[in-house]
Amino acid sequence: PRTSNEHQILSREIQGWLDPTDDPFMMGRFAGYEIVGIIGHGGMGIVLKGLERSLNRYVAIKILAPRLATNATARLRFAREARAAAAVLHENVVAIHRVAEAHGLPFLVMPYFVGESLQQRIDRAGPLSLQSSLRIGVQIAHGLAAAHAQGLVHRDIKPANIMLEPGVERVQITDFGLARAVDDAALTMTGIIAGTPQYMSPEQASGAAVDARSDIFSLGCLLFACLTGSSPYRAKTSGETLLKLRQGRQTSLREVEPSLPAWVADLLAGFLRTTPANRFQTASQVAAILEQCVLHVQSPNNQLPKTLSKSRWLTGWIVVALVGAATGLILLSFITSAGTPMPTPSANQS
Repeated sequence: PRTSNEHQILSREIQGWLDPTDDPFMMGRFAGYEIVGIIGHGGMGIVLKGLERSLNRYVAIKILAPRLATNATARLRFAREARAAAAVLHENVVAIHRVAEAHGLPFLVMPYFVGESLQQRIDRAGPLSLQSSLRIGVQIAHGLAAAHAQGLVHRDIKPANIMLEPGVERVQITDFGLARAVDDAALTMTGIIAGTPQYMSPEQASGAAVDARSDIFSLGCLLFACLTGSSPYRAKTSGETLLKLRQGRQTSLREVEPSLPAWVADLLAGFLRTTPANRFQTASQVAAILEQCVLHVQSPNNQLPKTLSKSRWLTGWIVVALVGAATGLILLSFITSAGTPMPTPSANQS
């Protein structure tokens, strides 16, 4: 949590960007919005709560961090990615009202969200039930499918970027495409890839090109966190996390949550394979698989998806084959030893 001193320092920094206002209850004005207060801040930038008086509504204003805004490539990328995200109209993607620049700082305007992030929900109440986790996964997959259809990759799918709407079972993805702008600036300034290592795909962590399958990997990490409270690649440091990613060393779901059905581990494996070609390939496919899993959890009479059934059948067949082979070797050894004639005593033994 931010301390009072940190909040004061941040407030003073923000005051330098604001125009004066006649309203004594407001911090100031930014790009025509009355600024009510600070919602939060992070590596990408600062989020302010604003009042749009002409429409009498509150909004969230996300401003690219000043240290990144000095990078021309990052500024252009931020605007381009934000406009691309604004074109994605889907109930599971946070809408973007405006993309512009003020005081040399690129910003975007979103609806003010009354609720909490998935990360806040996990921190507050612990892991979610299997059914709730799957339902959240379905909605995220549908939102990703809509964005991927327009060639937009999120690059930073994690619980903190999933908003839970209060009163209804609806989730919304935020910060679409903005990680790419931060990546550009971070690589230019430090040579380090920006983002959240615990939820990165191996290819993103290595700096390679990413596509929609990178988001699918991150969604798998998110589902693991929903069920257990943390990512399968959680470690003490970011360096250790990246090493685990490169080596493909995941925390075992069965060790952390042995009460979960065995097929859940098979399901997550479809997301978390190191090689993109071996994962689930599209968000639409993922949504269909997760929807079928929800139906199975609601009523076990409903079949699991064929991909999981095939995986379970193949695993069972391999076990049976190995047991059969071992049994055969034991029998062969017994028969061979039983059929071997006893040695004839030598003259000396006689």
